[in-house]
Amino acid sequence: FYALLGPWMLAFGRSTAAMLGWMAVLGAALGICIYEIARRECGEMAALACAVMFTSARVVQRSTNTVMADLLVGLLTLAATAAYGWYLESGRRRDAFLFALFAAMAVATNGRGLVVVLVPVLTGWVAPRGKASVAKIVARTCLGLAGVAAVVAMPFVAGESYPLTIGSVTGNSLHYIARAGSTLVWLMPLLAILASVAVVSGRKRNLWTAMAALVAANWIFFSVVNTPFEDRYLITALPAITLLAAKGWRMAWDRSPRYLRVALAALCCAVLGWNTLPAERQTNLGYAHAWEQLPRVDRVSLVAGDAETEGALIAAMALRDRNFEHVVYRATKALSSSRWSGYDYKMKFSSTSQVSDFLEQSGIGTVIFQKSAPAPHTVQLESALREDDRWRELPALFDNARVFQRVVPPPRKPLHFHLENPGGLRMTFDIDEP
Repeated sequence: FYALLGPWMLAFGRSTAAMLGWMAVLGAALGICIYEIARRECGEMAALACAVMFTSARVVQRSTNTVMADLLVGLLTLAATAAYGWYLESGRRRDAFLFALFAAMAVATNGRGLVVVLVPVLTGWVAPRGKASVAKIVARTCLGLAGVAAVVAMPFVAGESYPLTIGSVTGNSLHYIARAGSTLVWLMPLLAILASVAVVSGRKRNLWTAMAALVAANWIFFSVVNTPFEDRYLITALPAITLLAAKGWRMAWDRSPRYLRVALAALCCAVLGWNTLPAERQTNLGYAHAWEQLPRVDRVSLVAGDAETEGALIAAMALRDRNFEHVVYRATKALSSSRWSGYDYKMKFSSTSQVSDFLEQSGIGTVIFQKSAPAPHTVQLESALREDDRWRELPALFDNARVFQRVVPPPRKPLHFHLENPGGLRMTFDIDEP
């Protein structure tokens, strides 16, 4: 994701507009791919209707307004699945190579790209090649179960998932279905179910079997992997659901009398009208304004908030730090440790005096708190600042946060970094003046 975003920003500048422009390009590319695939298989009208309903969906609009890798993962998983479906139909080596390429890129972009690895396994279950003996069916089933287990076990091995229980699997699976249905206003999921039933009953190895397998792979993955769920995770499944909805549209249109066609068209217009209603806007955290209004900008700062707002403030600082003069610590990393999902949370310091020593040794001169993040390490940090006479709280600069600064600026001592990779290469950096 960043390997593509970097050249884009080199070409169009380091700004919020440039980054959101890149996200808009990804969203448009995903919509165009959906349209082109559906047009070849389902006709112009069904392809256009479903592509527009996809791009206008609230979760897609929010993703184009957030600089994250979800849209790119969705694009790569769709491309990989389409290539695999065309390989099933034609047997061309080129399609097999494209599947391997796009699948590898999806996995390298984000761990959620692992769902595409399950597509060949599930496709083989739905549409086995020819007749097989009982022994071959058992062997195929065991190998498939082993493949599914290996993929969904990776987040657990990496420690990025909460412990697995029967209740968590049931709750996660039902929650995924509910969120996917409500996100697409239920019309496209119902059409996709209609197409999926026809695909599974036909037991043919083609593009539609692969798309149904991708939807099932996402559902299995997010049902078993027990991590906090966000609607943006649906992006890896929504393109396949949209394509299956286009096929379901075509099936319903061809087999329905005129009055049912009119009703189907009216429902699609209603969904589009719902999607175009004013969506909930992202909250302006005010970090950019606060950064500009600080009475003194220290060389080293500490940001204490949740994972989203810490990143937002660091991004606001980075966009305005044209000469790369500042270092920003994240409290979630500097004062605590946990897995990506928040599991296995631990505080790094046992007392406020140790926190004060860390602030002194690191040369931190400014601390910015998010008010709505009362994590144990932030409570400990605030206590350390209030007990230390060298720190004072500034008047409120914006509603969402508090700012503390040293009464006397910290000394400009060199910043020392020591890096060592597993191969034994050691690198030391001493940065004195910017």
